[in-house]
Amino acid sequence: MFSTLKWAGYIAPAGNPPAGEEPVAYIVIGVNTEIKSSGADKDIGAAAENIILTALAEEIGSCWIETIDRPELKEILGLPDSLSINSVIALGYPNEQPLSEELDQVDGSIKYWRDETGRLHVPKRQLANILYRNGYIKPEKEAFQWALACENSVEEEAYLIKGFLENNGIPCVLEAVKFHEIPVNFGQLSRLRLMVPEERLIEAQTLIQERSSQVECPACGVLCPVGDLICKYCGEKLQNGEDE
Repeated sequence: MFSTLKWAGYIAPAGNPPAGEEPVAYIVIGVNTEIKSSGADKDIGAAAENIILTALAEEIGSCWIETIDRPELKEILGLPDSLSINSVIALGYPNEQPLSEELDQVDGSIKYWRDETGRLHVPKRQLANILYRNGYIKPEKEAFQWALACENSVEEEAYLIKGFLENNGIPCVLEAVKFHEIPVNFGQLSRLRLMVPEERLIEAQTLIQERSSQVECPACGVLCPVGDLICKYCGEKLQNGEDE
């Protein structure tokens, strides 16, 4: 099995498992063309993901491979022509800890590499760049706009503003541009940016400005003007920052 598979193409042959550290088991995912001649990709993806997650739950590492010498593997396993090999999942106990790196949004390269110590670094897209709520936001290469109100803000407050905008029907994505491991009175200082659709930027900035002049009632959640001591809706004492 091992000889029919290609490993870590971006850094080959440095990414090949060394002798004695090869995977100890393989699962071959095939498509029975007599049952389904096309459109099996969804089934394959669901099956592979379930296998990988189940292995992870058992502390077993996995590698999903599509670069395969299929004719040789079909011969080794005695597979009929009606069974098309899609991919192979290699399994074993992991002996390294790769590092996830934030994908460079300029070049967009997903090429992984090993550093001088031999540790693997893998670029990953940030969730904020691929997950949208309440609508689609233009990616960077399509000239999206940033609402800078959250720049250098405390992380908790930035998430409050994000939720505030979304509750007002403005889709937005919060991105941690840089994280400073510096203890401060309100936790850790984050450098954050809030991304909103270009056509709703002015509306978002206006709402944020209005929000900054209000304080949320801890009891009922209603926004009250800064300076009020008592919530006019429920009578609860407001925290307007006097003690801070």
